[in-house]
This record gives sequence, structure tokens and C-alpha cells, in this order.
Amino acid sequence: MSETDNLVRNYPHLDAATVGRLAMLTDGPPFDLASVPVAVARELASRYLTEMGNGWAPTETLREVHQFQAGLEAHVFQARQTLTDAAPLVIWFHGGGWVFGSASLHAPWAREIAKLANCLLVDVDYPLAPEASCGEMLEACVASVRWCAETISSRFGSTGRRKILIGGESSGAHLALLTGAALGPSEVDGIVAVNPITDLRANRGVVSALRNAK
Repeated sequence: MSETDNLVRNYPHLDAATVGRLAMLTDGPPFDLASVPVAVARELASRYLTEMGNGWAPTETLREVHQFQAGLEAHVFQARQTLTDAAPLVIWFHGGGWVFGSASLHAPWAREIAKLANCLLVDVDYPLAPEASCGEMLEACVASVRWCAETISSRFGSTGRRKILIGGESSGAHLALLTGAALGPSEVDGIVAVNPITDLRANRGVVSALRNAK
């Protein structure tokens, strides 16, 4: 069975163009990113995300970049239609196995979420492994939610408390769940976890590689 057939069978809701790009990018023998230095793996991942993002038609959204604690960046996206206070503030954590990706590379998906959900979306650049520990990532994510709640919402014309949701995909969803647990319901109104990584017991080799990466 071809890679295209496998994708169609396993992901029936993907459109044909996306299936074609995925099949092209996954063509060839399996490749283990853990077998190359982190810098090389990040470059390969960046090419992959750029190729995927280039296939998305640009949408009409507002984009701003704000710097906050420790030089971290928050990329802000808003659908161009006027937002009421009922529209939520969504703080989003990108995927990438805690090692790859960035808010800039994931901008096409952030724009699309902001457009389709008609929300004010902040895509956060949290620190990555192996330079940062899991604790440092979580601290940055918690700080980013509190910073956004205090700064971003009022900047975009909120007259009251805007509902705050946090979310992410894959490793970003894992961080969203940890962040929600750390903050609690008094600071977060909901969590959107897309394909979260919640059990690493079967992937101890991956965890070991992250710890030992140079």
C-alpha cells in the first residue's frame, strides 16, 4: 500500500492537497531525528514546517509580535472582523517534540485558528529542550498566560475579563495541560489539547535522547 493510500485510510478528513504534501514529505526510508545533532534536526524540521505552511492560503488577520519576560515572544493573531468581549483569548503552544518549531513557523496554523474560531490568539515561543528543562518550559508557559491575561486582552479593547483558553498540539498540548494544572480554574477557563503527549513510559528512549542531546 502506498503512503498516499495509508494517509487517506488513516486520516479520512484531510483534503487531497494536504495528503499529497504529506506523502511527498514522508516518501523514502524512515529517518530517525535522534541520530543527528539537535541543530541539524531543527533545520530539517524547519524545512518541513515551512513546506507545510507554504501550502496554506494566506488569511486576512492582524499579526503583532510582543516581547515579554526573559525575551520570549508572543505572536498575536486576530481575525480582522471586530471582536467582542465574548470572543476568547487563546494562548497556544506549538508542537515539535519540545525540541523543534517556533511561533513563526507555526504562524499559518495560528492564523487559521484565529480566523475560524474568531478569537484573539497568542502563539507563544516557549524555550526548547535540550537547552531548557521541562520545569523551565512550564515556568515560561505559566508566565506567558499570566502576561497575556494582564497585557494582551486590554491592548485589544476588552472592557472586562475576556475568557481565557489555553491549548496546543502534540508536545504543545502536553504543556497546555501542565500549565492548566499549575494555574487552575481561577486563571484558565478551558483547555484545548490536540493530540496531547500524555504518557512517555513507552518512549523512554526518546526521553533519554533528549536528556543526553548535545
